[in-house]
Amino acid sequence: MTDSDFTGFELDFVIKPDHLVDYLRLRQATLNRVGGIIAVALVVVGIYFVMNGDPILGAFEIGVGSIMLVTSQTRLFDSWRVRRAGRAVIGTRAQFKVDESGIHIENAGQTQDVDWPAITELKVSDAIIVPMRDRMPVAWMPTEAFASGTARDQAIAFMREQIARSRGDAPA
Repeated sequence: MTDSDFTGFELDFVIKPDHLVDYLRLRQATLNRVGGIIAVALVVVGIYFVMNGDPILGAFEIGVGSIMLVTSQTRLFDSWRVRRAGRAVIGTRAQFKVDESGIHIENAGQTQDVDWPAITELKVSDAIIVPMRDRMPVAWMPTEAFASGTARDQAIAFMREQIARSRGDAPA
């Protein structure tokens, strides 16, 4: 099958906690980066206070900075949050049908059809693919739900082509 023969794909998978953590980390990448910078700054300020005669305030700053570093830079906190908040969807089935008309989504509590003109960009990481409508996610697809890396790459190329075509950026 050549790329020009590729007319869409279907995914059917069970939602796992790791899928939700990957989605959350992709969506919060900037927030996590800022949190890490602030955390390091708090630790440095705490060390400064300890070295200049205020060990209680310094220890407090170091403690807060360390907690922020753990919560913003590790999967541990995100995994805990997902397991608490995502109970309703973890273990449920998600189905996607992606073709030249758009994306049809069925999952726990949601059935939705989204046409390509409504999708403005595609965020992609090694673990997750998120079609976006402006700044809002339309859906998310774990890359492990694809049969192979080639199928994943074809799907990404197909979706990017459809988004570009809907904007008039690609030949019809």
